[in-house]
Amino acid sequence: MNSGTVAAAFRGLSYFALAALVGSFAIMAILSFSGLCSRIDEGQVECATHTLAFLAQAAMGVVLLSVFTLAPLALAICGVIFLIRAMLRRRSRE
Repeated sequence: MNSGTVAAAFRGLSYFALAALVGSFAIMAILSFSGLCSRIDEGQVECATHTLAFLAQAAMGVVLLSVFTLAPLALAICGVIFLIRAMLRRRSRE
């Protein structure tokens, strides 16, 4: 495996971590602000249906994993850096 392949794999993993974290925060915000879930915190999730409770618990799990292990958070930060570099590179070509 050459360095270009490793860099592309790392970039893809970073984009995936960024999408997972942004998606998790979006799910929790939508469920909280819409009133579908009355309580979402690190101890308990109370929602209108079991499906929404499962979705909120999964989103909370991703967020807590990134906070406590810092690995997904660090990958997401790298994803933001890669995204900004790609946007700047695309802008300079125009």
